[in-house]
Amino acid sequence: RSTLSSSSAASDVYKRQLILLALVSVLTLLTAKIIVMSPWPSNLIPVAVASMLIAVLINSRLAIVATCFLSIMVGIVSGNRVDIAGMSFVGGIVSVFAMQGVRRRSQVIAAGLCVGLANTSYLISMGLIRGLDFNAYITEAMFGFTNGIMSSVIVTGILPIFENTFKITTDISLLELADLNHPLLKEMVIKLSLIHI
Repeated sequence: RSTLSSSSAASDVYKRQLILLALVSVLTLLTAKIIVMSPWPSNLIPVAVASMLIAVLINSRLAIVATCFLSIMVGIVSGNRVDIAGMSFVGGIVSVFAMQGVRRRSQVIAAGLCVGLANTSYLISMGLIRGLDFNAYITEAMFGFTNGIMSSVIVTGILPIFENTFKITTDISLLELADLNHPLLKEMVIKLSLIHI
């Protein structure tokens, strides 16, 4: 009987992870379509948000696979632009590795900084290879850097929503709960001290 309940629980976890993966992918592609249709540059499509979320909430291996898929799809959505697909891939992969071992929200911002620098390096390199005007590729690189910072801010804001919705506990939320300044822990300490008196 315990084997049945444990396999049922594992099945439930896999279902939640599959729904989470599908939701994050659809939201990323929807965001890409909105950005492409808007006057904003396609360099702002935040594939790294999906990569970071999947890496933290599920695992890094799946995040790498999802990054490859989403980068190709974003390249297609943005008008078959290889440079956007490449930047999405580079930024997404860097974000997956930067999110390994993240335990504090400040480390998510640091991961976004890494993504921004990776995007900037990629776009400057592509600008030099294609022989673009200096101002053109520096402007693109600035948008790429903004993409990385923006991605980390978005992840910091929406990660608790995904944690609560899909009932996933990450290292970040565990450390926040273990903080001695957390109101719940303070209340428990007071109650325990009253019991021992």
